[in-house]
Amino acid sequence: MANLKFSQFQEQTDPANVQFVVGYNGTDNVRIDPANLGGGATDLNGLSDCSTADGSSVYVGNVPPGLSGSSLSNTVLGDAAGNSIVSGFRNTLVGRNAGDSISFGDYHVCIGNGAGGSLTTANETVCIGNDAGGNSTASDTVIIGASSGRNAISTGHISIGYGAGFSQTSGTENTFLGFSSAYSVTTGSHNTVVGYEAGYSSLSGDSNTLIGASAGYSGSSNLITGSNNIIIGHDASPSGFAADNEITLGNATNDLLRIPGLGSTDGHVLTYSAASGGIVLAAGGGGGGASSLNDLTDVLIDGTSSYFIDIPASLSGNPVDNVVIGDGAGSAIQTGTRNTLLGHDAGDGITSGGYNTCIGMESGGNFSGNFNTTLGCRAGYLSSGSKNNSVAVGYQASTYLPSFTTAIGYRCGQNAIAVYGTYLGYETMRDNQASFNVGIGYRAGRNNAGGSNNVFVGKEAGLDNFNGGQKTCIGELAGSTSTGSNVTLIGYNSQPSAAAAANEITLGDSNVSTLRCAVTTITSLSDERDKSDIKDLEYGLDFINSLKPREFVWDNRAEIKKQDVLDENGEPSLDDDGNIVTKDVEFYSANKGKKDFGFIAQEVKELDNDTLRLVYSENVEKLEMSYGKLVPILVKAIQELKAEIELLK
Repeated sequence: MANLKFSQFQEQTDPANVQFVVGYNGTDNVRIDPANLGGGATDLNGLSDCSTADGSSVYVGNVPPGLSGSSLSNTVLGDAAGNSIVSGFRNTLVGRNAGDSISFGDYHVCIGNGAGGSLTTANETVCIGNDAGGNSTASDTVIIGASSGRNAISTGHISIGYGAGFSQTSGTENTFLGFSSAYSVTTGSHNTVVGYEAGYSSLSGDSNTLIGASAGYSGSSNLITGSNNIIIGHDASPSGFAADNEITLGNATNDLLRIPGLGSTDGHVLTYSAASGGIVLAAGGGGGGASSLNDLTDVLIDGTSSYFIDIPASLSGNPVDNVVIGDGAGSAIQTGTRNTLLGHDAGDGITSGGYNTCIGMESGGNFSGNFNTTLGCRAGYLSSGSKNNSVAVGYQASTYLPSFTTAIGYRCGQNAIAVYGTYLGYETMRDNQASFNVGIGYRAGRNNAGGSNNVFVGKEAGLDNFNGGQKTCIGELAGSTSTGSNVTLIGYNSQPSAAAAANEITLGDSNVSTLRCAVTTITSLSDERDKSDIKDLEYGLDFINSLKPREFVWDNRAEIKKQDVLDENGEPSLDDDGNIVTKDVEFYSANKGKKDFGFIAQEVKELDNDTLRLVYSENVEKLEMSYGKLVPILVKAIQELKAEIELLK
């Protein structure tokens, strides 16, 4: 039959407006009907071996019989592909029997006949190629190439190339790249094998690196049972099957190792020297080499037990017992003795100083003193002149290295120029300009400009103390606004009454509501020998009657403190010079809103004078009361009451 026509049907209908289907209606075999009369499939879900029923998965060629409602976003194409899926999701399976054992596994990509055929509940495996990972049950593996990683069960495994890692049955985190690379490997972890048939025979050791065609393989021999070997080159092999910790470059036919471009047009070679009894580096075509350190032009071990690598041109006299290592290190030494200088330009300005230890790039500087220790990149690197008995530990710690100072921490004491300081912490006492100060804690005493004999202990205690000496600040932010002298500030954010206040003691900040001690009074000086013009107090009952005891609720005004600006990782932000960026933040006393009683300072101030001094007004913006001074007045008032009572009697 050359042509099949339905001319009569065409005459009776308008084919431009009616669609037709060929179908079977169960009674008269094949028939042709308009589409709206029934018969035939109109979408994939109308075919028995296709399904898109859950709205996100597509199954073509095989619809797994055990699907559950939680099996979403799968793409499956091929006879028996994904046949066991129950609730696995986001799998991509293409090819006959691809991933046909996956039941609850997720995120697999299996492409090729039988690829990933034994995966069941593992996750996130890639198998591409005929029978790639065919018997694999491992998660988190990448297997590419026909029969690659066929038996892999280890996690973190990569096999790329025909038959690569074919027999791997145990071990983890191996990488095999190349045709039949590590083909017969069964055990071993952390191995890297790259090249045609590299490591083809059994590789049972761990942490080996094989690079090159047939590297680590000779026929069917079991070459690598050891660990931590590096084998590079075509047919390169270790010294023995069980060798450990070896490096092999090339095979038995290689007899020259060249390193071109090391100072001559011929390059340099490594060659054996009978004179030195070992391999030496020599100019191309030559031989020989140094047999001792003193035969090298940039190394000197002189007769006075000094060791120099990069010999100072200025050596003179008898520089005894120096050890100097590093380009430019100790380059100015003339007669200095017993110095230990290690690092690029370490102690490069020392001439006659002795007993100094400078370790780190540019550690130590152009000083001529003794008994100094600098440890860290650029620790003490701006120092000059005679500097003695100082310690600087940390990046740019104590850059000027003033004498008799100890600075330990990142930029601790950086730019400080005064002597007799003790600093410990990140940027502690940075930019300090005065002597006899102690700073302990993160940025404690930073920017201390002119105050001496201070003690700052705690995070940012005494921060920005531009003036004032004889100060003791203990606690985070204690005294961070103080510029006065002879003040003692103890406790978190404890501040003087005013920035320039002097001769004060402050315990805690405005949040403190209870002062506890085993005794209830503070003992003060009261010796008659220290007093003059003694007479009876004239203030008594009348003064007490003038006072106005009040009840009130604390309505504290906002206070200001400094706070580090944090970056997206929660770490302090730094500006272009490496300084921490800060900002002012408002806070309120914890006593705000609490009920209390007492006096109003402004009301008492109207009754006050130079004798009573009941109102402390060092800071006119925050008046304070000295309640203890009322005791003598109260005693006088009681005495006057007693006299009146006696008179009435």
